[in-house]
Amino acid sequence: MPISLGGMTPVEPLITEVLASFVPGERGLIGPVALPTLRVSGDAHDGKIWVEALGPFMGQPNLDLRRAPNSNYAPLFSDVPNTVDYECVERSGKRFVDDLIAGRSQFPIDLEVREALVARRAILLAMEVDIATLLFTAGNWGANDTALIALTGGSGAQFGASGATEIKDLLLARNLAESAAMGEAPDAFIAGRACRNRLRTANDIRAYYGNDRMRAGINDAALEAVLLDALAVQYVHFGVARRNTANPNTSGTITGADIWTDSCLFYYKDGANAVQVAGGARIMRATAALVLEDVIGAAPETLDLEGNSVSLPMIAKVWRTEDPPGSNVAVGMSWDALLTNATGDPMGHLVTDCVA
Repeated sequence: MPISLGGMTPVEPLITEVLASFVPGERGLIGPVALPTLRVSGDAHDGKIWVEALGPFMGQPNLDLRRAPNSNYAPLFSDVPNTVDYECVERSGKRFVDDLIAGRSQFPIDLEVREALVARRAILLAMEVDIATLLFTAGNWGANDTALIALTGGSGAQFGASGATEIKDLLLARNLAESAAMGEAPDAFIAGRACRNRLRTANDIRAYYGNDRMRAGINDAALEAVLLDALAVQYVHFGVARRNTANPNTSGTITGADIWTDSCLFYYKDGANAVQVAGGARIMRATAALVLEDVIGAAPETLDLEGNSVSLPMIAKVWRTEDPPGSNVAVGMSWDALLTNATGDPMGHLVTDCVA
């Protein structure tokens, strides 16, 4: 939508120290902190990631490893690691600032700065949608996804519904992830905004917290503390970001929608089980998904996301045009988000349809 000169013509003088808006902050964007990041550059913008085969590391059934003197060593089974392809693709956008409008603007900030913020937010939301779609699409998890009401041994009820046992049901899903990973417990949990809201007032959660001050519902910090303890994970993320799904228009019409749906995910984030081998290489890193970022030509952009200081390799450019006279402001970033075990059983368990 172009900048409107008429929209900058005040009836009365503007208060330049204040710029009030419903524009949400960036702390609610969790994509870049929910997944580990690997940075590449130049000709490494596309390639392959090695995925170690599980079988050889899970024992050798029906093979007697005892060896008598002068006898041969038992031949062990092994397998070739798989690979997952990646390609960092640039997402970018630009805004045009007409010199005439810039000269007459009464905005409290420079128009080029304002339009750069618009472009940056578009990039950040594109990344959030990319990661949320990857993690919260049931088809991406093979057999490792279950509707909440279909959990074997569960309450058969959605969060907050009569008879629901939210913590028990979530532990059942956690156990499914652990079983699929041969006993390796998931270390991270993501809940979409609708799930977070319902869990804040769920009887099971409030009873666990045991604080009369929060009988009607607990805050995010208290909910995070409950989930960290009850689910025995190291990381809890709430996907609360929303976006506009309406086409750009001059009327200002916005159709808001949650980026993270009414699902919850147990997954493997930081690979704490990695071991060191000769030369310092790290192998067997349990990481369900990964974001690869191409840093070539980019400058670090520091953001405060979910209370974490995160540096993202963004490219920002400004160039002049003479007809019409003005400046183009562009922001771009190249990345790929992928499941690291797409060729086998993905490392996690998705619980869908958690809220009515």
